[in-house]
Amino acid sequence: MKTFNEINKIDVSKYVEKKGKFNYLSWAYAWMKIKELDNEATFRVIENSEGLPFHYDKSFPKLGAFVKVEITFNKISLTQTHPVLNHMNKSIAVESLDSFTINTSIQRALAKAAALHGLGLYIYAGEDLPEKTGSIETPIKSETKIKINLVLKDLKEVYGITSEKDVNSLGEAEAMLFLAKITKVLEKKRAETKALSEKIDKDIENLPRKGEVKNA
Repeated sequence: MKTFNEINKIDVSKYVEKKGKFNYLSWAYAWMKIKELDNEATFRVIENSEGLPFHYDKSFPKLGAFVKVEITFNKISLTQTHPVLNHMNKSIAVESLDSFTINTSIQRALAKAAALHGLGLYIYAGEDLPEKTGSIETPIKSETKIKINLVLKDLKEVYGITSEKDVNSLGEAEAMLFLAKITKVLEKKRAETKALSEKIDKDIENLPRKGEVKNA
């Protein structure tokens, strides 16, 4: 039986999905891994008094609704409560709920219930921090954009490497990180090309010249 700390160290990065500014662990992978670690693990969607898979306060229907999912893992039961959200991560009024958004919230709650047991908990760090007000991301500077496009041009024309990154959508901070990343790739390719060129030159020098016989 693995401890919480051991489970929290499991690398789940390959199964993380990004939606908007948030990262989410695939619920399918989360449950597969939980069952792999404990074949007797179970989960259940906690229904309301009417037998529906979501909860809300009838006195305040515009506040929205939430779902509850419980995972019993290593004989420990933990429950995750998750609001029913739209694609903008905003609460939905009860009268506007639909089965798809409820089901999506249940899947998210399942993944987060697994995180309560340690699986992928680290990817949610900072998600509940309040947004900074009055701060606007600095747009990409023209010189940064020019540098990025020049590097991308070399990578494509010389090495056939392309990028699907939308440079115009980047802020200056993210653009600088992207520039550093692609510059590193370009420098690596240039180093590989130089090493190969030097090897070819050396091999040519070692070839026997006309009328010359190399000693065995």
